[in-house]
Amino acid sequence: MRKIISLLLTLCLLAGCSMAGAESPHFEGKPWINSNFYGLWPSEQPAVEESFELYANYDRYMDALAKEVRKFMPLDEAQKLAIQQEVSLCTDPALTCPEAECMRIVYALYTGTKQGEEAIAPLLPYAERLRAAKTEEELAAVIREDGWLYGNAFFSSDLKTIDRETGIYYLTLSPTDPIDYLPPDEETFDIERDIDGTKEKLRRLGWSEEEIPQVFEKIFAYYDPTIPGETGDELELEKELKLRKPLRVSLEEIREICPMLYELFRARGLEREGAGTTQAYGVEITELKKIRVLWERDDLDTIKGILALSMYNAAAKVLPKEGASDPATTLTYLLPRVLREQGYVHSFVPQERIDLYKELANEYKEAFRARIEKNDWVSEETKKEIYRKLDKMVASDILYPDGAFDCTALLEKLRGCDNVIEAYAWCSWFSHRCEAYYAGREYVPGNRLGSENLTITAEGRYEPTVNAFYLGGASLCDYMLDMTSRETILGTFGAHISHEMSHAFDTRGSQDNADYTGTLFATEKDQEIFNRKVEAIKKQINSLEVFDGVYSDGEMQIGEFLADITGMSLTLDMVRDTENFDYDAYFRAFAYFFINIIPSRETTDPESAHYIHPYCYLRINFAVQHFEEFYRTYPSVTEGTPMYMAPEDRILVW
Repeated sequence: MRKIISLLLTLCLLAGCSMAGAESPHFEGKPWINSNFYGLWPSEQPAVEESFELYANYDRYMDALAKEVRKFMPLDEAQKLAIQQEVSLCTDPALTCPEAECMRIVYALYTGTKQGEEAIAPLLPYAERLRAAKTEEELAAVIREDGWLYGNAFFSSDLKTIDRETGIYYLTLSPTDPIDYLPPDEETFDIERDIDGTKEKLRRLGWSEEEIPQVFEKIFAYYDPTIPGETGDELELEKELKLRKPLRVSLEEIREICPMLYELFRARGLEREGAGTTQAYGVEITELKKIRVLWERDDLDTIKGILALSMYNAAAKVLPKEGASDPATTLTYLLPRVLREQGYVHSFVPQERIDLYKELANEYKEAFRARIEKNDWVSEETKKEIYRKLDKMVASDILYPDGAFDCTALLEKLRGCDNVIEAYAWCSWFSHRCEAYYAGREYVPGNRLGSENLTITAEGRYEPTVNAFYLGGASLCDYMLDMTSRETILGTFGAHISHEMSHAFDTRGSQDNADYTGTLFATEKDQEIFNRKVEAIKKQINSLEVFDGVYSDGEMQIGEFLADITGMSLTLDMVRDTENFDYDAYFRAFAYFFINIIPSRETTDPESAHYIHPYCYLRINFAVQHFEEFYRTYPSVTEGTPMYMAPEDRILVW
């Protein structure tokens, strides 16, 4: 895009609104009035032809200024609301879903828990039961009966990995550290202090001065990288470290490799029909050796000591900290993800909005299909690949596949708890039951349990490896979704959906077909035309002056700008035959939405121009400039005005 024509508008810094830590840049004559910078807004609303983003959002900015908001971050407001609602699940008896009742029970126990040694008192009876076990069978019985308390002993698990060869979920297992490391002090670990602290934990749980060194002898072996071990498939250490590929194991194999570890699986509810015969679990070979060191059958005293340490470490992490100012907020990060997310959706996300999400996702997929059908530069071979990718594309569930997890079993267990340690342990048990539900099953695209995207967020992303896009449930709150009209819905939530979906066909997404086995383009000619269009848009982006002498980074930001433009083009296709469609309301809603998803940046650091996500005022203005509907809606935007872009410069890749 050619260099933007200067404005006659002079910006004035409003009284008392200087930027901390940065010299205010000079914006006189710039159409890209940087409304991300607090206090750099003009004293009067600029005309639409000068800066559409500031024209559309001026009242909101000035309202924030009047309230002395020192950093205007609408995204923070959406996330703040979600956090407040999540906290209310722990405190508001009017919320009646089972998840909320579970959270209130744990919260009541948490806030009523004393600190110091009194808080650890509930562990002592279980430590005594451990010490009393004289045989492997007796110890296994203790683990089975009180297995919830040893939930993370020796290993933790997560469900973020999918076996690409078999297409199934598997739980990755990682051993936990017997020594609970302290935070680094001046980039060094005070290991002696940490060891002394770990020994003190054992003393508090009843271990004698003669017994403690025996436990530590085995702990030090755990940390020894030269320890031998048999895995059934020995590899050289260098090859192991190079591959870092988890060894797939079944429950039967785990029983043979580490019998006591198998008892923990049973205690945690990870044994279910089908998982025993499927290689549903994974552990790196080097870590499996470390686990074996701790689980030798002939050393029950060591096992009991480390089990006790695992109890103590887990308990210490969930107990209230001295001086904690917001216990409900702290607690929400200790509760099972499934519990928090389902409680949030059931209590605060209207079902009609969840239904709207699915409806709009399908509508935009069909709009993209219709666009490709009429496309004159894409070959028939590539069109078939695009249709296949659209057919397989999945919009994530706000909850989880197969319906919501039933937490009534957890509720019954929590009702019988009298201390927060036990309550947290049952929550851990429930969380791992949910994970075990998927272990060994075929991958389900859009499953939130296998995604890093949380429901309690106002964000979204497209994941090319599984051809799915994820939106958080908080994206359906009023800050992010304006339900006033069809126009405002499409301008806010519709923009969010179409943007994330369009990433499947941007510079990154187009390199993957529907199966993630090759490029989307079936012919070299299609790829060449796509590349030429992309390079033209990159040049336009590179000409956008973020602030004096600092320009946007087309190479870094092309994916975001391209998704913005493509998403808007799909919406305009969808409404082209809609009678009396209010384009002004739509474009204003679009501008409102993007200042909600892009946090303000109070910095003139040149590095900020290279962020993957561009400044919101740039992406709003740049997107609308590419469409004839914008110029028909605002006829004052003509050649010679800053918001005008010549027709030959308006590029649509698709």
